[in-house]
Amino acid sequence: MTAVRALHLCALWAFAVVAPLFNELGSNAEFFVARGNTRADILLMAFGLTLVPPLVLSLLVAVADRIRRPLGQALQVGLVGLLLAVFALDLLERVVTGTALLLIGATALGAVGAAVYARIPVTRSFLTALSPAPAVFLVAFLVFSPVKGLMLDSAETVGSSVASSSPVVLAIFDELPVTSLMDARGGIDAASFPSFGRLANTSTWYRNATTMADGTYLAVPSILSGRRPISDLPTARRYPDNIFTLLGGHHDLHVLEPITRVCGACDDQRSSAPAAQRLDALLSDLAVVEGHLLLPRDLADGLPPIDRDYEDFAGQEAGVEAPSRPTPARGDRRRSPRRIAGDDLFADRLREAERFVRRVARSGGRPPAAVAHFLVPHVPWRLLPSGAQYPVGGPALPGSKGRVWSRDRFLGEQAMQRHLLQVGYADRLLGQLVARLQAAGLWDRALVVVVADHGIGLRPGGSRRQITRNDFAAIAGVPLFVKVPGQRKGRVADAPARTTDIMPTIASILGVRDRPRFDGVPLPARERTSASNPWLRVRQGRSGELVSLRFDTFVRARDAELARQRRSFPHGVGSLSRIGPNRWLLGRRVRSLPVSHGPPQVHIDHDNAFAYVDHHSGVVPVYVTGHFTGRRKESGVPLAVGVNGRIAAVGTSYPVRDVARFSMLVPSHSLRRGRNVVEVFAVTAGRLVRLGRAPR
Repeated sequence: MTAVRALHLCALWAFAVVAPLFNELGSNAEFFVARGNTRADILLMAFGLTLVPPLVLSLLVAVADRIRRPLGQALQVGLVGLLLAVFALDLLERVVTGTALLLIGATALGAVGAAVYARIPVTRSFLTALSPAPAVFLVAFLVFSPVKGLMLDSAETVGSSVASSSPVVLAIFDELPVTSLMDARGGIDAASFPSFGRLANTSTWYRNATTMADGTYLAVPSILSGRRPISDLPTARRYPDNIFTLLGGHHDLHVLEPITRVCGACDDQRSSAPAAQRLDALLSDLAVVEGHLLLPRDLADGLPPIDRDYEDFAGQEAGVEAPSRPTPARGDRRRSPRRIAGDDLFADRLREAERFVRRVARSGGRPPAAVAHFLVPHVPWRLLPSGAQYPVGGPALPGSKGRVWSRDRFLGEQAMQRHLLQVGYADRLLGQLVARLQAAGLWDRALVVVVADHGIGLRPGGSRRQITRNDFAAIAGVPLFVKVPGQRKGRVADAPARTTDIMPTIASILGVRDRPRFDGVPLPARERTSASNPWLRVRQGRSGELVSLRFDTFVRARDAELARQRRSFPHGVGSLSRIGPNRWLLGRRVRSLPVSHGPPQVHIDHDNAFAYVDHHSGVVPVYVTGHFTGRRKESGVPLAVGVNGRIAAVGTSYPVRDVARFSMLVPSHSLRRGRNVVEVFAVTAGRLVRLGRAPR
């Protein structure tokens, strides 16, 4: 009897918890690729999740049964009702709106189901008949979903016949639209991004280049292979002919591939981490995923988002903490921060990127081939151009509602502001990469390609990442620079280049004789045949739908997006701090303005961060965030932030569920070393009303 009851719990657990999670993970198998999970990790997770929890519950029932049989029966019925309620919650959410109604309905159905289970024997027989469900879900997940591809061995790096001994550098930035680098005249904004400006002066800039997909797991393999993206795993088995097989037999490969696994023979540091550490991180993230799947939408909104990265879901929201005490002086204090702060995944990836750049020129006797996918300026946005980070309080992306932006103009400008600051760090990383190549004497004779995998939409009311016709230009348009060996003069090419043209271009320049099949063409040939196909097509997410736009329409839309961006930031990075209402206040001394004082009405996040600021610690608290605590909780309140007695930022409050929040970026130079006083004011008819102060 005990065994039968255990089968009932296993079956209900499988339907209520396992099936939704396996369905989600099976459709997003790149989740495991990006994390570096091994076959053993996946098998342990799958079998453990399916069998261990219901067996533990069954053991509890058996213990209760030994204590007192009615107690065991009551616990069994209660667990059945709970699992039925979880299962009903998923079904009801498709037809019922309102969190309270959902929870009441699911609880009622669970209670009714438990009563029926206890009183009607045929229902218990029905559950016994469903006992093979866990095994069915396991087989479906491991054998009949895309996860099957991860159970197979990766392809080998074999190499091709390469005539040239030129060093090769392919740098892929993540989530970088070409408009973010452009000035008002359509050139590179060298004043804001000097490293990209210098690159443009010595390379060919394909100004109208577009990606082939709006997601990294499709776009990056397409770049690395020269093939159109396929809705499959981003692994060497699915893209067997790629830059690594092309150059692996002739060049020394230096690879940074944090999300995809197209380099089948490369050492994966993610997979070499201790198994316990990998499984602990996996279970932590699966708990967040399961929460999004099982909880009503209103409650799930309070969980860390799972649509901005592939791992460390809670960590990407937590961010970094400012130092609480002085950092010992070390070396020249005038230097920019060099140490990447933080112990989360984002900080680890930044350290990996900088470590790769430092080692890029190393060679074992053969010409080097450096291929790097830098995960900047991709969210989370918390970087300054210097490499210092700022703590983030409240929502990581204010104004973002899932895959779209709200129509709040201030939050839209702030999103662009934070994005461009992070582009500044990408520019710094590029400058370090070029400097290392020049110091090693490799730059002049190297073939260098710099590109982005895709862009990002930042239009109020528009799509953030999923490509649409309205946001095609911002998401599809990417920077693409090609410096051939010996090139010293830059030029601009306006041909409709595609990211699938990169691999054919590399193969052509290096004189590869036994070339694999490419879907793109060498870029010089693209320039000669630019009028042959006026349509651009980009694959949309996992749906595989192709979003099409005429090339001339794309160019007009890109220029319109650039004009919109320049209206907010006419001088690029130099005008980043001048957003929001009441800009006339910026730079004014607080004591020169009429100010009213009253009881505190706001809470400032990370308020202790201003007690001691050290620009060389790696963390600078320039992002002032918080929420209203008093009766005044309306959104749209004009606000100002004072730093050390001078207005440094202006903005407005905005709603987050039932709370009014605020977030404003102050210039880093407004914060001095040591203690800083930060004040938040409401702005009413030219008068300031002080709402809060930090440190308290």
